[in-house]
Amino acid sequence: MSEGPPGQTLKKDNGPDFVKTDGSRRVSTWMNETESGLRASSIFEKGYEKDGEWQRTNRMSLADLLPTARLLEQTYDEARAYQRDYNRSQTDAAQSKDRKKPRDRSAR
Repeated sequence: MSEGPPGQTLKKDNGPDFVKTDGSRRVSTWMNETESGLRASSIFEKGYEKDGEWQRTNRMSLADLLPTARLLEQTYDEARAYQRDYNRSQTDAAQSKDRKKPRDRSAR
């Protein structure tokens, strides 16, 4: 597993890496390792009850927009923290690997 923010790791299962909620509103985010770095993918949705069953939708009413925007801002901040820590761990790993390489002493 890759390192996320302090005390967290990126999961390899299909569930989101982190979720932000406000009432019935939810933003779920997956952090994906790609060739060009760590990328975030998010979905936002809200729950509601219909005929005694809980449903989910990504349609938001006017009353949902500001709370959802705040959740998205929190999501952005956390995803950026994951990316910073991931980039730092990749840099540290590369530097550590370079330190372990034997020096070429033939080029004196």
